[in-house]
Amino acid sequence: MRMKLRHQTVLVAIGAILLSSGAAAAWQGAPGEGDKAYVPPVVAELPLPALPPRPTLDTDSYPACREDYRKKKEPFDQAEAINRCTVAIDAYYRDKMLPYRQAMIAYQDVLSSLYSTQVGANKRYSADTQYRFFQTVMAEHAASNPEGANLAAYRGIEAQYQTDRAYLADLSLVPRSRPGAMITDPTDAAARMSRLVRTGRITTIDGDDLPLEADSICVHSDTPTALAIATALRERFAADGIVVRAPGGFPVVGFPQFSLSRFLHSIDDLPSHELHNH
Repeated sequence: MRMKLRHQTVLVAIGAILLSSGAAAAWQGAPGEGDKAYVPPVVAELPLPALPPRPTLDTDSYPACREDYRKKKEPFDQAEAINRCTVAIDAYYRDKMLPYRQAMIAYQDVLSSLYSTQVGANKRYSADTQYRFFQTVMAEHAASNPEGANLAAYRGIEAQYQTDRAYLADLSLVPRSRPGAMITDPTDAAARMSRLVRTGRITTIDGDDLPLEADSICVHSDTPTALAIATALRERFAADGIVVRAPGGFPVVGFPQFSLSRFLHSIDDLPSHELHNH
């Protein structure tokens, strides 16, 4: 009996050893799930968002009117044509060019936001995909800078505008139909004419400061404030030490003497080089 039990004990021990060795071999040959490196599941990338539509500048509607005045014979008609063209190209600048530049700035903001809010750091896109999209966005952003390729048409039109604007600012008489053509404020008129006499420069209706050689200062008798303007001129000239003489060189009655060959008188004819009516 004792021998039989001892035999069974030996068999059990041998079986345990075999089982242990088999388990160890199985563990070494086939590691469990917890011992493997984590591999994220394959997820299909979302389609990349499309770039926003790029603003366009309407170059076809730019007014081609700078030479229209040549079709007119009379000086006043020529001045009217110049004024009409100036107003037209200024309106184009205000209504087309400025809004386009504002639209391009907004376009660049949308490009930046598109990457930062939809693609950058989005785990649905790989790092390579994010980087490629970033490069695309930055290239379009740079091309939309003032000196970039996307604004080539704008720069061409702006150069044309500046050239035409300078061409039309030729010291022509401002037509009375244009607001601000008539200077009726006596103080303003006196200050402008005193500066003209002293410096030989005049400020145009558009704000440009230009040199001007004037042979006379004209006060229209049909201007309601004509008398007040003449009085203000006399007082301002006296205060600034300007001497007034008639065309023949004799002092004008009631005015101090005027040197520098500048004349003050009242006539109905305006010389073609006058910038404003007084």
